[in-house]
Amino acid sequence: MVVTVSFAENASVSDQIGALASPGLNLTSSSNFNETQLDVDTCVYCHLDDGSPVPKRRDEGFVSVSAASFTALQSETVSAVSDRGNFPDGQPCSANLTNAWLDLVIIIEQSATTQRQWSAITGFVLSQIAGRLTLSNTESKSHTSRIAIVGYNTNATLLYSFSDTQAIRNIMFVLSTSKPVNANDDVDVNAALKFADNYLYFQSSFRLKGVILVAATLPNILFRDTFDLHIIKMVTVSFAENASVSDKIGALATPGLNLTSSSNSNDTQAVITQLNCDCNGWYQLQVGTVTYGECFFGSPTTNMQAVSMCVDNYTMAVANTPARVDFLTEFLSDLYEYEFSIGLSRSDGNSTWIWANSASYEGYPAFLTQPTNSDTYGYLSKTGDQYQLKSDDGMTNARYYTCQRHACDTDHICDLET
Repeated sequence: MVVTVSFAENASVSDQIGALASPGLNLTSSSNFNETQLDVDTCVYCHLDDGSPVPKRRDEGFVSVSAASFTALQSETVSAVSDRGNFPDGQPCSANLTNAWLDLVIIIEQSATTQRQWSAITGFVLSQIAGRLTLSNTESKSHTSRIAIVGYNTNATLLYSFSDTQAIRNIMFVLSTSKPVNANDDVDVNAALKFADNYLYFQSSFRLKGVILVAATLPNILFRDTFDLHIIKMVTVSFAENASVSDKIGALATPGLNLTSSSNSNDTQAVITQLNCDCNGWYQLQVGTVTYGECFFGSPTTNMQAVSMCVDNYTMAVANTPARVDFLTEFLSDLYEYEFSIGLSRSDGNSTWIWANSASYEGYPAFLTQPTNSDTYGYLSKTGDQYQLKSDDGMTNARYYTCQRHACDTDHICDLET
């Protein structure tokens, strides 16, 4: 359910805002008191301007939205697709946050700066994170997540644990009672990161682990690569009041996973779901700051390409863009000195070349020499400093080979123990 309250200065814009509401729940700044009463039991998040929970009226059990800042979340599945650009080099990670299976620690700064923005921070956590996840304490493998909250100033404190009942109302209560009072901006983000890292490390679960840092200041920062953390991926959300500090906070994030308080909903969902996109020991395709939902593994033994098989119906690696070739040759060059088989083949000399994912071969990479009629398999071979595409019959020379599979992501639960 979503309620909209329009303060637009013209009717056309007001109508567009109202169209975002659940049917019949669009209000304007001129709506009367009776029209703005809302049953608080349907309210996912209600708070006053100072961040405190809105109490029910004892006589009716209603709260007036004219007296409160109100955000209600849709209960149906949100399946947003970010407009962060196309994915020309592979399959993107699934971005359905409702299907996530995360153990997620949210680290929140408790300073004078965040004190002034506590309502906005609380709203962000509830609407953009907790309200979009399917929360549960279950230990049965499922598309469910758990949230823990760590607050920090000069010290870090566990405010909400994975063992606490996973419910929006409980999280709302914890946040509303954790607003800093008479705070200053003396904070230690390093202590908070180490605290969260240690807490996550000793948690046992089928879920992937992730961290979201919500910060507004960054004094005396020691960047995370200068001390030992087990954290693999971290999202940062900057509520900083100037761009310079915001950039420094963003620099702590896993590349590409930095957000700000003004990030739109689609970008926010796309970034957070990256925490739930992992290759569990395989090499994950990454091009620049874009991480793809594809994983690669180099075989430890050689085999004739015609009889080389990837386990569990995984496929031989597709190398059909410059970025994919660069990625494969970079990580495999440490394993294989000269050449390796890839997923390019044809049935005979009169057939077209096909990649292992059934995509047509479109001329990239180009063959170093024209394949003979007996050549039915492609492989990458190092010539000087460059890898070139060559071909043979798949039964003459044994080579190492590389396999690929879909990443563990929000729509694909993996067994993390294997």
